[in-house]
Amino acid sequence: MILEIPEPTPSLNTHKWKHWSHHAKLRKHWSTLVMVAKGDAGIHGIPQLTRVKVTRCGRRLLDVDNYLGGLKALLDGLKDNGLIRDDDPQNMILSAHQKLVKKPELPRTIIEIT
Repeated sequence: MILEIPEPTPSLNTHKWKHWSHHAKLRKHWSTLVMVAKGDAGIHGIPQLTRVKVTRCGRRLLDVDNYLGGLKALLDGLKDNGLIRDDDPQNMILSAHQKLVKKPELPRTIIEIT
């Protein structure tokens, strides 16, 4: 299954020192984006062990730690919407990639779940 979200995942540095309510809003926002993408793709049910490949397509590349930390809201959104059982190593194998996009291509996040 492939989900496409019309915005890149956020940078950890832009969110890590914010108030807890900001993190709650960010999680809800990404959960809603995942729910819409899931509906558009017509996805139902999840396997026991899930492989998740995330590709962040953005106008600039992030440092690896900044990129990986910024995936938290997305992974929580996948769990909230029943696309993964949990984001621990027993339930999910994660691979994360970045791609630089230039105009006219739009920034986005592509999630492949197998």
